[in-house]
Amino acid sequence: MNDARHLPLSPTRSRTPARWLWLAALALCTAACASHRGPEAVRYLEAGSARELSFDEVVERLVDADMVALGELHDSGPGHAAQLALTRAIVDRRGGGTIALEQFERDVQDVVDAYVDGRIERDGLAAARPWKNHDEHYHAVLELARELDLRVVAANAPRELASRVGREGAPEIDRSYFAPRHVQLDEPEYRARFEEVMGGGGGHGGHGSGGGLSPAAIERFFAAQVVRDESMAEAISDAVARRGEGAKPVVLWCGRFHSDYGLGTVSRVASRRPDWHIKVVSMERRGVARELARAATPAGSIVIEVP
Repeated sequence: MNDARHLPLSPTRSRTPARWLWLAALALCTAACASHRGPEAVRYLEAGSARELSFDEVVERLVDADMVALGELHDSGPGHAAQLALTRAIVDRRGGGTIALEQFERDVQDVVDAYVDGRIERDGLAAARPWKNHDEHYHAVLELARELDLRVVAANAPRELASRVGREGAPEIDRSYFAPRHVQLDEPEYRARFEEVMGGGGGHGGHGSGGGLSPAAIERFFAAQVVRDESMAEAISDAVARRGEGAKPVVLWCGRFHSDYGLGTVSRVASRRPDWHIKVVSMERRGVARELARAATPAGSIVIEVP
């Protein structure tokens, strides 16, 4: 998407000894994940009943979706291992698909493409501004995409744009080339949940910012949140428009607030793709997960319980 090159790219896929060693290690790790269906400490809970489901039961419930939103806790290693196992199982069953990541922004799509295509090595990913916990929690999904030749969508809004909207408000949206073409700020249920989180905990992955915010600040921060949601939804919809049916299923990795209750990014994908069948998976820690799974209004059809 970005005309500017971030770094020189080799025209051919690198096959260095280090690269082969990494792939061998990944294959061993993936084989372990496939046999154990993710870490043993993880439980898959059915929404409504909190009944424990087997990994295979979960896959059966998700595999026919056009998009699966895996709403995560950003710091959960077992949760990410479970997501990786589910992603592999879904795309294996469907014979391909697309992985969309909140963890990369739309203006670095060319760098992500170059890495997944094998035209740059791991150190080249620095130009894509990976999250601080990339190596621990997210690099494995890029290697999965490399192995299976999957498209990876760098879906999030550039952080500079989201930060500017958070400081200055919604009018800043129109000043960026990478801003989403359509932004809908009117989503009352999402806004109410956002205000609750910002006022008293829960958070984007579990941590609220505390009370005392002015209504004007809440307005700006909500606009920044929506810019991220609209960017991810637009990036996903555009990727499918370019690739057609071969782009599906889409597996989205995002903070659970972006997808819980079918709100945020999920509702915005649905507005762009009303014919899509979308499944939502949420994640919560042990001691709270079962309560979340039993709620009258479920956050997702499946809740992953993590330590």
